[in-house]
Amino acid sequence: MGSSDRLFALAAAGRERGSASAVTKRIADAPIRRQRAAARLLVQNNEAEEAATGQIQRIHDRVERTSIGSRGVFVTILCTSLALIYSNRRLFQQLETLSQERRVLASRLISMQEEVLRSVAHELHDDLVRF
Repeated sequence: MGSSDRLFALAAAGRERGSASAVTKRIADAPIRRQRAAARLLVQNNEAEEAATGQIQRIHDRVERTSIGSRGVFVTILCTSLALIYSNRRLFQQLETLSQERRVLASRLISMQEEVLRSVAHELHDDLVRF
């Protein structure tokens, strides 16, 4: 049986004064009950806020770790790229040097072949003239 039903039962039983007193007490206690309910809600709200703050902090920490990791990866990629560029430049310089040396050697080889052929031709000419 609810509290309102009890009050009506008291009034119906001829105990109106008790019923009125209970209603008055109930009305007087209403602000206190509301304050207690509000206090419970405030406590629950504070607990939920603290839990949310903890979750936000954990998310922030994960983002920070990820950000630091990303920076490390970026720095590693940057250093690797710079090393690769430097290495490629050195290789291309060496390739250019070798190419120049090859041209010089090819030119010398051709010159030597022409000299040998001239020498052989001259000897053949001299041998033919003597006969």
